[in-house]
Amino acid sequence: MMQAYFIRCLLCLLLFTSAAVQAQVTVIADGPGNTYELMDQQGYNVESPDCGHAVKHINEIMDTQLGKYVFAFTLHRDLDDDRCGATDRQRIELRGKGSEQQGTQGSTSYYRWKFKLDAGFQESPNFCHIMQLKAYGNGHGSGAPIITLTPRYNNKMEIGHTGLGGAVATADLSLFKGVWVEAYVKIKHDNNGTLEFVIKRLSDGVTLLSYTNNNLDMWEDGAGYGAPKFGFYRSLTSPSYLRDETIRLADICVTKGTANLCPSDVGAACVPASASTDDGNVPANVLDNDLNTRWSASGNPQWIQLCLSAAQTVSGVQIAFYNGTARRSNFDIQVSTNGTSFTNVATGLQSSGTSNALETFNFSPVSAKYVRIVGHGNTVNAWNSYTEIKVLNGSSFVSRVGKTEEESSEALNVTPNPFTQQTTVSFDLKTAGQTRLAVYDITGKVVAVLVNGNLPAGKHTIPFKCAETPAGSYILQLQHGGRSVSKKLQKL
Repeated sequence: MMQAYFIRCLLCLLLFTSAAVQAQVTVIADGPGNTYELMDQQGYNVESPDCGHAVKHINEIMDTQLGKYVFAFTLHRDLDDDRCGATDRQRIELRGKGSEQQGTQGSTSYYRWKFKLDAGFQESPNFCHIMQLKAYGNGHGSGAPIITLTPRYNNKMEIGHTGLGGAVATADLSLFKGVWVEAYVKIKHDNNGTLEFVIKRLSDGVTLLSYTNNNLDMWEDGAGYGAPKFGFYRSLTSPSYLRDETIRLADICVTKGTANLCPSDVGAACVPASASTDDGNVPANVLDNDLNTRWSASGNPQWIQLCLSAAQTVSGVQIAFYNGTARRSNFDIQVSTNGTSFTNVATGLQSSGTSNALETFNFSPVSAKYVRIVGHGNTVNAWNSYTEIKVLNGSSFVSRVGKTEEESSEALNVTPNPFTQQTTVSFDLKTAGQTRLAVYDITGKVVAVLVNGNLPAGKHTIPFKCAETPAGSYILQLQHGGRSVSKKLQKL
């Protein structure tokens, strides 16, 4: 509990410091517990049906695709209403109440957030808003929203503007199901206002839906301000179309400064190592430069994949096999630029059966961001077990910052390591920009977010106080400028 409290306090301090200096508020999931309190600290009212259905309708859960905690907004079709009021609709939404979320007349606001609809998401013929801009203040707030983002029953995702009578832009809803996307909105709050609304697929930056209008009424006369609402608000008029539904949101950023204060993560959502499953010997073990640890999974097929910082030319892999002198492992190699569609580059491969060291498997050079090893068991049983995996570009190892392994290891220093109560992280940034420094356990769960904000170029020194953190192995990851580098930590 003390660890969770410390992490939350540290994160809030970092975010509030950033907000004070740069006029930015970002809500980041940091692990289960006190989720509503976190929202309140960051300037949001939670509008929920908790009073009638006594469960938390926003929870923080681990998302395996992003490799971090995210917010899960859930509505239960038969149990929830609209804040113990109207029963023909239900909502779980965040309403901006802080100064950064309140766009006064003539001001400009920027919003950026990530969301994912479930692959089996069920839409209805009636409204189901997952984002709204509404007018508040001076007695306003009960009227129609100014703009909306709505999944529709006709297989459309639509951007709506009430003053223009409804949809102003639509896209195929199937493009959004089961996929993380990033939404960006720029608004000038005025009668002769402007709107820029763009949604991109997070993995590869493909634009799925967009709308721009430089002369649009974005103001409700007499109101005090416009504020965003993020979450889930739907009609119950046609319940047979609906089910219990969860929408995932992450990294909700709002600013009245510039768009740079809410930087894009498009193309940067990347878990260094992930797998179809494991037996407790986790995927991160293949990146720790330790032949005594491994990833293992039984079955045919089972896969493990590495994610690079960006698409680049790769020409082979090196793999060290567990029990490599006692059996021969069977596998294929696949690559992908987007993490969704994979192509075989080498099939029917087999380890030598004579070595526990790294073995090299080359293929024709190809552009890839993801490299996947698809295991088909071994000559003794169905287990797929690898102790280390490295991706090759010619004779060099491809690291997650696009340099050789030797160069990348110098970019992030930890002293002491191993450590007991505290250690110090240092790194140099050649350019200023959005920076994230986080600690993960070996299952990929976030343990601490040490930095999340804009940093200037130069050397930075960050303490990691971890007296309450259990002993064990952890991964430290630095993300900056669309690239990332990782280092193994050992807490004694």
